[in-house]
Amino acid sequence: MITSRLTSRFRTTIPQAVRHALRLRDGDRFVYGGPAQKTLAPMRTL
Repeated sequence: MITSRLTSRFRTTIPQAVRHALRLRDGDRFVYGGPAQKTLAPMRTL
């Protein structure tokens, strides 16, 4: 499992393996799930 940590400024780095697998690019937007879900998904279609 790949993880990342939230900083005190509420920032995180998406690991390179995840960025490549999801084909993320600069400026991509994300949708966040509810408190129980803790999910994150790119808004664009892959």
